[in-house]
Amino acid sequence: MIYAAPGNLVLTSDLRWIPVETLKVGQRLLSLEESTQARRQRRWEWSSVTFVSSEKRECFEVLLSNGEVLIATEDHPWLTGVMGQCWVPTRNLNYRAHKTVLPRLLKLWEPNKTYESGWLAGFFDGEGYITLGKQCGLQVAAHQKFGPVADQAMHFVVELGFGYRTTQQRDLVKIHITGGTAETMRFLGTVRPVRLMGRLVANDTLPSIRRYRDGENLHILSITPNGEREMISFRTTNNTCLINGFASLDTERVSEIKKRQKEVAA
Repeated sequence: MIYAAPGNLVLTSDLRWIPVETLKVGQRLLSLEESTQARRQRRWEWSSVTFVSSEKRECFEVLLSNGEVLIATEDHPWLTGVMGQCWVPTRNLNYRAHKTVLPRLLKLWEPNKTYESGWLAGFFDGEGYITLGKQCGLQVAAHQKFGPVADQAMHFVVELGFGYRTTQQRDLVKIHITGGTAETMRFLGTVRPVRLMGRLVANDTLPSIRRYRDGENLHILSITPNGEREMISFRTTNNTCLINGFASLDTERVSEIKKRQKEVAA
C-alpha cells in the first residue's frame, strides 16, 4: 500500500499535479520502475490506480534541507541517493550528519492560463513536435522562419521561466526547450499544448530518468513522531508513484526487491 497525507500531490498522465485525496480507481499516473537491472537507468512508466481508501496510521515529520516538511508513515519507502539507487523506509532514513539524499525527481507546477502561455501552446501545437529517445530523453522543439513570430516565441518561453537553445536550418530557426526530460515535462504541463500532450500520452515507452540533478537533491535534517493521522491509502499497477515530486513505493515491495537483489548477486 502507498500512503500519503491529504493535500499531497500526485502526477497524472496528462501532467497535472492533483491532491491525492481526489484519486480515483482507473486514473492513469506518471510513475517509474520500482527496480531496474544493473547498469541500466531507471525508466519513467505509466501506471493506473487500482485501489483507493483512507485509514489512520502513525506518522512522522520529515524535515528537509529546503525547509519543506513531509508527513509519512514509518514504513513508507523513499527513493534515495543522488542517482536514485535504493528504496529506504522512513524509519531507516539516516538524517544524522545529513547523509541521506532525497532527490525530488520533478518540480511541482500548475497550468499557466496567461495570454503568453496560450500563445505558446498554439505555437508549439502548430509548429512543434516531441521526440522520445534513449539518448536524448524527452524533447520538445518547434520550427519557424526567422522573424517576429520566432522572436515572440523565444521571448514568451523565457518570460514563463523556461530555457531554450536554437539551431538554424536554411531560413528556419529551430527552438529547443532545454533542461532535459524533467524541464520538458514541466513545460508541457505548464503550457499544455493539446496535440503534443496527446503524442506524449500515446507513447507506451518512456525515457530513462537520466539526470537526477534535474530536480532537487535534498538532505534530511530531522525525523520526528507526528502522532496518528488520517492517510490516503492506494495502490498502482506498478507499485510506484510520485508524491510532491518524490518517488514513492508500495510499503510491501521493499523486502521483495531486496530479496531479488540478493538472488541476482548470489
